Amino acid sequence: MLFNIHNMLVSQHGQQKLRETLKYNFIELHNAIIEDMMDRIKHVFSLVRSIDNLSQEELDDYEDFSIPCNALKKCIDSTY
Repeated sequence: MLFNIHNMLVSQHGQQKLRETLKYNFIELHNAIIEDMMDRIKHVFSLVRSIDNLSQEELDDYEDFSIPCNALKKCIDSTY
């Protein structure tokens, strides 16, 4: 394996092939990161919509979450 890497680094064709492989891998990684971030953003928006639709009584049922939910609800209300 080290011999193959050495040959890649020494020859022009090997260097070009290595560059192309690294570029392709970087693009794939970049796309995967963006896709993951978009999924997370969609999830957050879904949660925000769910919280926004809850009544105060429903928020009070979730004692552990009522303070952050109320704060988030106030932020949502102030932006509309």
